[in-house]
Amino acid sequence: ILAIFFITAADSASVVMGILTTRGSQNPPKLVVVFWGMVMGGIALVMLLLGDETALEGLQSLVIITAVPFAIIVLLLIIAWFRELNTDPRTLREKYADTALRNAIVTGVDKYDDDFELHVVPSEPGTGAGAGVESTHSDYTDWYQRTDEDGEPVGYDFETDTWADGWEPDDADDGGADTGGADADSAGSAPTDPDDTAAGDGGTDTRRSES
Repeated sequence: ILAIFFITAADSASVVMGILTTRGSQNPPKLVVVFWGMVMGGIALVMLLLGDETALEGLQSLVIITAVPFAIIVLLLIIAWFRELNTDPRTLREKYADTALRNAIVTGVDKYDDDFELHVVPSEPGTGAGAGVESTHSDYTDWYQRTDEDGEPVGYDFETDTWADGWEPDDADDGGADTGGADADSAGSAPTDPDDTAAGDGGTDTRRSES
């Protein structure tokens, strides 16, 4: 049982160490991976041979102690992941939709009871669907900013729907085939026009319906 657990853990750990020692290469040389596997196996073997009857317990305690820093890093990664999801365009669209429908339904019921319909119209700043979301903030826009080989931002022409360097998404070659909304969510898609998503510029008008 000990050998099975050690082999599975050492295999993954040696690959990770190989990646770290080859500057992030996803396919580290086999000799490097084998080297780190032998090093970790040798350390464990020496501890077991030189220790007394509590050597195995000491080795287990050492593994737990060394895993604590990695556990903290994983927790930080989880927090960063949730923060990243809050600035995702899909999340932004859902916030817009929820706010617009909620405000429109509440206003419609207050003014017209249950006889009303919805119309999309401009609203006063601070009262529309985007009142609580600053859609032009760098948190929402920087992630999809394309850069050239020198790291300079690449401009985008919203009138012609083209990039300044002539780049086109791969999906453009598919003849406009339906991709289930992947184009809108992909990092290579065109950025959102700030004029169309400025906070507070979009609202929903509630009007009485003719029955």
